Amino acid sequence: MCLECKNVYSKSAKNALYEDVAGDRVVMRPRALQAVEAIFWKDNEIYHEVSHIAPLCMEDGPAI
Repeated sequence: MCLECKNVYSKSAKNALYEDVAGDRVVMRPRALQAVEAIFWKDNEIYHEVSHIAPLCMEDGPAI
């Protein structure tokens, strides 16, 4: 769930869902959630991956 998206580099913080641990059977291709978006899945059936989050501008503080 993403409640707020502030100072986040657009190519970071991407979520992906797979049917297998190797990531061959894609359920959801990597994408960043926008503010007030959420994804739900069965934890014992789907593998979830999130890429590193990075700030857009270091001088503006952390990415949240």
